This record gives sequence, structure tokens and C-alpha cells, in this order.
Amino acid sequence: MAKSHDEFAGNSLNIKLTFYDQNQKNISGETLNNLTAGILSNILDYTIFYCPNANSYKRLKEEDIDINWNKVGDNENLRGINIIKEKSESKVLFTLTGSDTNPYLALMSILNSALNGLLTKDTIEKAEKKLHDKKLPLTLYNSIQNYEKSNEALNSLGEKFHKHFNSFYTWEYTQYM
Repeated sequence: MAKSHDEFAGNSLNIKLTFYDQNQKNISGETLNNLTAGILSNILDYTIFYCPNANSYKRLKEEDIDINWNKVGDNENLRGINIIKEKSESKVLFTLTGSDTNPYLALMSILNSALNGLLTKDTIEKAEKKLHDKKLPLTLYNSIQNYEKSNEALNSLGEKFHKHFNSFYTWEYTQYM
């Protein structure tokens, strides 16, 4: 179940990523910022994989989402995406996913986005500015629309995969309605 208490925001799946270079050294600094910025920049393209069914959106409270989802947090100010320090290592903590999330699809989306941020040298500041006036979808229907229109998802996943999941989630939505 995606949401057990209507009065509280919450979820049940956090994804923590630690990136290493070819020498097994923890990635931090500008490179980690590029990776994290990519994840944030593409969050609207892949929300369908983080919140995959109609009940997923019950755990998202609008008042919490407005201040938390479109900025990168840290150990002190947790948000949807965070750069945290644990035992002298920098990690990315992703908290938008829930217990109903397919972890493989979520991880694929996060890693595709991180790679995109690395290749484009995206910055956290640019990603936050890009999303400043955007709203995180609070319904399955809105997530389907974002995914369907997403060139990022189409280009990184391929037309066949993109079309399959668009059809699947559209079917899921019609069954719910």
C-alpha cells in the first residue's frame, strides 16, 4: 500500500546512491553536483516510475511537496533529492519513491537522469531554476502526461520501451477511473 495514513506525508522506499570513479574513489564535488542536477532536472519526466499508480499520490501532500521536491537538500534539510555525508562519503538520497515503486524502473530512471546530468554538465543551480515554477504531478494522469511528452524519456529509453510504458500506465489509469 502506498499510503497508510491520509493525514501524514510519507513513503516507504528511499534510494541511496554512492558513486565511485574508476579508481574506487567516492565521487564528490562538481561531478557529484552534475549527477545530482541531472536527477533533479529530469524528475518530472520519470515521476511515473516513482509514483506508479493512482494510490501513490495519496502519500504526496501538496503543502510538503511545494517546498521540498524541486531543490536539493542535505543532511540538515532533507528534500526529495539530497546530497548527504555518511562516514566521509558523499551520497545521493532519493526520497520521492514509495513502497509501490518498482525499484528497477526507479533506479533505471535515476541513473539515466544522472548520466544525462554528467554528459550535459548540468548544475544544481540550473536544475533548481528550471523547476522553480513547475509543479510535481499530484495525480497519475498528470504523471502520464509528463512521461508521454518527455523527449528525455523517449531518447534515453527508446521508442518501443517508452510507448509500452505509456500504454501500460494509461491502461492503469483507465482501470482506476
